[in-house]
Order: sequence, then C-alpha cells, then structure tokens
Amino acid sequence: MVNRLEIIYRDPATLKAAQANARTHSKRQIRKIAGGIKRFGFLDIVLIDENDRIIYGHGRVAAALHLSMNEIPTVCIKGMSDAEIRAFAIAHNRLAELAGWDQNILAIEFQIIEEMEPELDLTVTGLDTATLSDKINQIYKI
Repeated sequence: MVNRLEIIYRDPATLKAAQANARTHSKRQIRKIAGGIKRFGFLDIVLIDENDRIIYGHGRVAAALHLSMNEIPTVCIKGMSDAEIRAFAIAHNRLAELAGWDQNILAIEFQIIEEMEPELDLTVTGLDTATLSDKINQIYKI
C-alpha cells in the first residue's frame, strides 16, 4: 500500500503536540537536533493529522522553534483512526530503535568523512566526542 504524500510547509508554532507523546526529548537532544538542522537543513518531514497534531517529529518541531524557523515541511495523513495514528506513532519510533549498527562499517564511515572534510564537526551525528574517538580509533583494530 502506497500513500501519495504531499509536503506542505507550515509554521511550527501552529502545530500541536500529540495528546500522549511517549517519546521524550531533553533540552540537550533538542540542541543536537537543532545543530543538525543548522548544518544540513531541515531534511525530514513532520507527520501531522488533520487537526494539526504532531504524529511524529516532536523533536524536530522543538528544534525548529529553538531556531526561530517560520516554516518546516509537513505531511498530513488522512483517513486513519485515532487508534491507528497512536499505534503508528509508537511503531515509527520503536522500529527505528530495533535497528542495529555494523560497528566496523560505522568506524570506516567516520574515518572517510573525517578524511574528506576534516573541519566537519562529527558531533552533528548525535554521537559525543569520546564515542567518535572510539569509532575512529577502531579502524586501526579492524
């Protein structure tokens, strides 16, 4: 089943948080998301329902507000029950958590990025400096 999606740019201040958002976002995480948006742009959508409630993207909306952005890309879904929307929001977050990382490939990727653009601040990936150092140093153990 494929839904045709239409991106509509909206003011993040007009969007409403979900009534029950089980995902939490610390201020530190919001700053990290904002850093990624500043570096790469707003490259993901925020999914909303027909009442402008956020289904997923609460962290990106908070980061956009932190950056005083006045428009972000959204997609409005229609025709889903409230129960389906709630189940989808949980599935969207949980299924991403269940993915793993190939540690060797990750280490190689960080090394390649560092060689290609040494001035790029790799903490924009969400990893802290100590973890990044471990990943880059891991390449010598492979």
